[in-house]
Amino acid sequence: MLSVFNQLPELSAFVESVECHSFSAAARSLNTTPSAISKRVAKLEDRLGVRLLQRTTRSLNLTVEGTAYYDRVSRLLRELNEANDLVISGGKPRGITISTSLDFGQWLLVQSIPEFLAQYPEIQIDLRLSDRLVDLVVEGIDVAIRLGDLEDSSLIRKHLERSEFELALGCDTEPLQLNKSSGTTQS
Repeated sequence: MLSVFNQLPELSAFVESVECHSFSAAARSLNTTPSAISKRVAKLEDRLGVRLLQRTTRSLNLTVEGTAYYDRVSRLLRELNEANDLVISGGKPRGITISTSLDFGQWLLVQSIPEFLAQYPEIQIDLRLSDRLVDLVVEGIDVAIRLGDLEDSSLIRKHLERSEFELALGCDTEPLQLNKSSGTTQS
């Protein structure tokens, strides 16, 4: 079995071709030639023993197998790029995924986020408003804010104030403090 790291040029060519809808555009994006992109994708298909793309002179279309492969490989390449960015940035996360209830999110967080982003424009926020219980690890949530008792005692929690507000943190996340009266967050 060939190491995935030896396949990175082929995987990148495939994903970029799908996202750009052509070998020519993928070649421009990856600073190479359309012929090199075509050869890398063909080599990947030969290695896998399956056609990933249907090619015509004017378009590229994913096959059923290509769609399934693209979904997984594009996610892996994004995660690899995010890991590289994280290390390059000195270990400082550039994004945070926050989950909270609909009411609390609309009442407080939605109003606070523009001020936070103005102060920290390099950080991206993925705010997920839902009243259902979430699995922090499976869903990739860094911070969950919930009202009431915390049922899962394996989570790290931070009492925000003398209230029922608790902050449940995912792995390796700095605690946030919430100033309920002003509606701002502080790290």
